[in-house]
Amino acid sequence: MKRIVCALGLAVGLLMLCACQASVQPSPSPSASPDPEVSQPSQDQYSTFMQNTQVYTVEDTSLTPEEAAQQLMTQFMDDLCQPSQERTFQITQYKNLRVEVLPTMELKADAVLGYGLTADEVGEMSWIVQPVEYQFQYSGTLSPIGECPEGEWMTEEDQGTVRGFFMEKTEQGYTLQSRYR
Repeated sequence: MKRIVCALGLAVGLLMLCACQASVQPSPSPSASPDPEVSQPSQDQYSTFMQNTQVYTVEDTSLTPEEAAQQLMTQFMDDLCQPSQERTFQITQYKNLRVEVLPTMELKADAVLGYGLTADEVGEMSWIVQPVEYQFQYSGTLSPIGECPEGEWMTEEDQGTVRGFFMEKTEQGYTLQSRYR
């Protein structure tokens, strides 16, 4: 009987200890001060490049789709270099940006589905733009990488799967927007 009472007492003590530990939040490290220009949302809510769904435009109808795509992706990357409270990271530098332009009319059905295109987005005046090469450094936390190792250049391959950008030719020029939904 004494053993049962001791075992029950030990079990209750362990349960209370676990409950206390679960309710105590660790204090932030004094050396880990967040960048004031980069927001720090709760854990597991870090931003990605593709969550920037702003529409970028270039007003020049004489450009080829490849020229327009390069200019628009440069605008996109330049925008990520600006401080924003909507992201958990800020690009500090980038280089060697090169894009691939895929006419939507030439995509196979499974690729159209993979890029999340609607029937209205498949046509002679629309393309998927894929960044195929670039290097960058950043401050803050970028999903899925985490924090940027100091002095290292990240590549497009560190980003994981990129869904591409939708580019469309308009009467004024071209527009580009992330496929993030």
